[in-house]
Amino acid sequence: MVPAFLLHWAYSQAESVVWLVALLIGCSSRHGVFGQHLCSLLKTRFAHAACSRPVLDDTKGAVVYLCNHRSWGDFWIDEAILGGTSFVSRLAVAPAIPFTALWGYVQGWLWFFNRNGKPKDGWLQWMTEFLRRHHSMFPSKGLVFYPEGTRSQTPFGNPIKHTGLKAIYNLGWPVQVVITTNKERFVNERKCCVGIGEQLVSSVSDAIWPQQCTSADAFVEAFEIAWTSTWTAAYSAVACKGLVHRSRALLPGAVQGDGRRGSRVVKARVFTVLLIILTVCWRRWSAARSAARDKTR
Repeated sequence: MVPAFLLHWAYSQAESVVWLVALLIGCSSRHGVFGQHLCSLLKTRFAHAACSRPVLDDTKGAVVYLCNHRSWGDFWIDEAILGGTSFVSRLAVAPAIPFTALWGYVQGWLWFFNRNGKPKDGWLQWMTEFLRRHHSMFPSKGLVFYPEGTRSQTPFGNPIKHTGLKAIYNLGWPVQVVITTNKERFVNERKCCVGIGEQLVSSVSDAIWPQQCTSADAFVEAFEIAWTSTWTAAYSAVACKGLVHRSRALLPGAVQGDGRRGSRVVKARVFTVLLIILTVCWRRWSAARSAARDKTR
């Protein structure tokens, strides 16, 4: 399965270049559709637990989807089922998906941060401002946030990191837990394999509103209860025969993003990339022209 894994990876990067070019020339560039296409290539099947709640409409205001983090495939799956949200990611991930990373950064839906060092004002204040600033660059959709921090294939995942949750509480943004099974069978970078025809079962919790919690700690506690119950619902749905099959990737209630460029900052990034490309092309053309002149002398 290693050749299939490499082929899928190479195709995803090649298509990311196409979508990036579409963005640069002013066309709609929708990464939710991109994720759905990558899933369709592997004939992925979608279902959700009967008790799963509808996804909040994140086009009318900021919504954070707290998803389980199992493999590299999480990005393709979660953008497919949620309609092309933003993502918070470590900068160290970028070299693994270079062209997707460039596209996401330029358009404003990939929010990279560096774990090295410690902000002088503390991680909580830094994360609060980081989320607020980046959402203003891509306000047309919500955010996928992985509260475990790093990938894990253990039951119920890694221990939850509280700083990001408290930052979301400070911002007053509602959250929903979204657990999806078999992500590590869709794409498994550890074994360098992909799964053909895998069934992904999701479960979505009720919304948790910071305004209904008395403190950040109460908000975290409400999340942890929802995390456990939603995880159990997703992973027991097949055994309990409580499945609802879907003909498309989008979860009930999810809205497909429109692929707009977003804020002035994003437009400035697009202009910068175009300027760099034009500069490189000009220099190469000038060098080739000079070389041709030297040959004719």
